[in-house]
Amino acid sequence: AELDLSSARLGLRDEAVVAGVLLGLGGADERDLVAPPPGVPLFRDPKGASRAADLLGRSGLLGVRVRGARIDDIDPGRLLTEDGATAHDVELLIDWAQRKVAADWGVELTPAIRILGARR
Repeated sequence: AELDLSSARLGLRDEAVVAGVLLGLGGADERDLVAPPPGVPLFRDPKGASRAADLLGRSGLLGVRVRGARIDDIDPGRLLTEDGATAHDVELLIDWAQRKVAADWGVELTPAIRILGARR
């Protein structure tokens, strides 16, 4: 389903990062809630090449951080964010990783996430 990110009820800043959504399945009980996975996929796997996570790891990008956004140091295919992370942090991290993998392996990675909202 689509989220209306312009809703004042969400209380998001213009550059907020939404890495997952906690969904209620109809009950107020904790066991009725579904938690998002820890981290979200950063890049799609390229066709005819190694997995994106393998390319990121072989390029030495495990744990690389741009302010509040970082590449997971255990599963390099995952993006982790901390409180205060901005969309700009994520965009810089994606750009850095794309350039490094392209320079090292000649493979163009496609982001698996979508930045919503106005870009400045």
